[in-house]
Amino acid sequence: MTGRLKCKKYAARENQGAGLLGGENNGIRAMKKIRIGVLGCGRHAWIGHFPWYAQNKRAEIIAVYSRTEAHARKAAKRWKVKDRYTGYKKVLERDDIDAVSITTPVWLHKEMVIESAKSGKHILCEKPMALSSKEAKEMIEVANENKVILMLGFCHRFYQLNAKVKKFIGEKKLGKIIMFHNRFNLDVNYENTWFAQKGEAGGGVIMDCGIHSVDLFRWLIGEVDSVSAFMNTFVQKVVVEDTGIILLKSKGGVLGVIELSWSTPSSVNTVEIYGSKGTAVVDYSKNELRYRIKKGRWITVKNNQPYEKQVFKLEIDHFIDSIIKKKQPAVNGHDGLKSLKIIEAVYRSVKEKRCIK
Repeated sequence: MTGRLKCKKYAARENQGAGLLGGENNGIRAMKKIRIGVLGCGRHAWIGHFPWYAQNKRAEIIAVYSRTEAHARKAAKRWKVKDRYTGYKKVLERDDIDAVSITTPVWLHKEMVIESAKSGKHILCEKPMALSSKEAKEMIEVANENKVILMLGFCHRFYQLNAKVKKFIGEKKLGKIIMFHNRFNLDVNYENTWFAQKGEAGGGVIMDCGIHSVDLFRWLIGEVDSVSAFMNTFVQKVVVEDTGIILLKSKGGVLGVIELSWSTPSSVNTVEIYGSKGTAVVDYSKNELRYRIKKGRWITVKNNQPYEKQVFKLEIDHFIDSIIKKKQPAVNGHDGLKSLKIIEAVYRSVKEKRCIK
């Protein structure tokens, strides 16, 4: 009898995952809300996940996990979540949870994604997806086997100024695209944190911020043909790089420059696209888009929402919408894998002091 009950429980989870992407017997239409477990109660969960699930009328956080009891208790109290855990598998064992956000340090992603997929939970995993492309492949395979959604937290795709530039490119408004330039700087000190431990983070600023940059290059320009890179540690007392530059060439021949740093506090953050007919500059610091077509005047488009409110809200809304509509998200595990492969080539370029195909 015990064995039968266990099999039934497992089968129910399998059917739930399968139904959301292809079957009919999943009960999703009867659900009023998608029930969420948040794995990780650190800073990014507070900025990019908790507030936006709370605002989404189709979602409800019903459990949180942190290795630290105090962090779990604080999050549960602030976001009015009944149940908290210091063991993440306790969250996954619950049949009343449909999906999870994974916001833990990178070295924990692989195990948590695989275990979440096996338990039939849909997954929103923060970037970087994993420590290596090998790990990412395994995560994708298990998600596919269990027919669950695996979405990656590449939030810059949801910044509407970037989306407007992508539309410009698609409409050929800027002409033939010639160059891509991106600068991302964080005014942070990661000394004595897991971000500065290669075994836990996979690298320094190139892994942390650069993973977003190469995803934006792929999304706006196309697949990468080759990379070359330089990096150094100038200011922070860490064993990983605090500053780096990546040179890219797309398969279509577009040239790209990515500049990254944790240690230049007065920096602007921009995405710039240069074409044969025009230029578009997304200025994160001013939350605006400036563009010019041919020899016309510069036009400025102000964003109507603060950056954080826009990108994270739209990202969470898209994840919930993908579950309800049983469709793959716009940014999935394969995007995480491809970006990791590019980052691995970047580190290889620095090590071997040459361009990597």
